[in-house]
Amino acid sequence: MRCLSPKNLTNTPVRSYIANVKNDRPPLGQKEKRELLKRIHFVKGQLDGIERMMTSDRSVKEIYGQLKAAERGLHQALYVVLNDHLKAHFAEVLTERLALCPGDCDDAERLQFLRHEFSKLDLKGLIDELAWLRNSLNAVQQPKPRKEMKR
Repeated sequence: MRCLSPKNLTNTPVRSYIANVKNDRPPLGQKEKRELLKRIHFVKGQLDGIERMMTSDRSVKEIYGQLKAAERGLHQALYVVLNDHLKAHFAEVLTERLALCPGDCDDAERLQFLRHEFSKLDLKGLIDELAWLRNSLNAVQQPKPRKEMKR
């Protein structure tokens, strides 16, 4: 299988993530923004409810439960941001690696799979594949040792 050059990434998930990074557009897409705003509104509602609970002298156990719910909401919001940021970084590294692929490279099949499917990866899968991609990129970029010629 032949590796495609970065020029051939038009209309793929990789190209759209790169466009966001290179053109200094906001790094969050519309879907991610909506999800993040939803989570922030949830947390704001939780915090308002906690404030009302405190003024009405509710039990510490009830307040604690609501604080934990707000904390979970913040963690989910962080996940949205982290996931989107990692996908943008992944796209940059993948584009760099594809540019170094000489046509029939050893990793061609996996690179093509990642090129088409990375946007569907969950956070753990994204981190795992990013680690592999970084190692692959480093291996290709390292200069090969020269063999000494005999005189």
